[in-house]
Amino acid sequence: MVEQREFEKPSQEKDINQPISMAHYLISKFGVLMTTEQLATVLNRSYISLYSFLQRSDSDEAKQLNAAKKRVGRNVYFKTLKISEFLEE
Repeated sequence: MVEQREFEKPSQEKDINQPISMAHYLISKFGVLMTTEQLATVLNRSYISLYSFLQRSDSDEAKQLNAAKKRVGRNVYFKTLKISEFLEE
């Protein structure tokens, strides 16, 4: 016979009024890595304009975003934690 156990409730209730960090929000929504399309959505830009900005621009913003790039095979992803740090600056 399987013994039934009561699960302990967390000692701290979640406060719905407490703000969450940008990193926590982005990771919960997109995961650890974001696609270029997801990043374009977060930045409120089209995929094409983001792609051309990252390829042709020598600005500090483009350098920071390119530093967050991670290639997996042919696919390009962006580290969500680095993107959240970029957005918080």
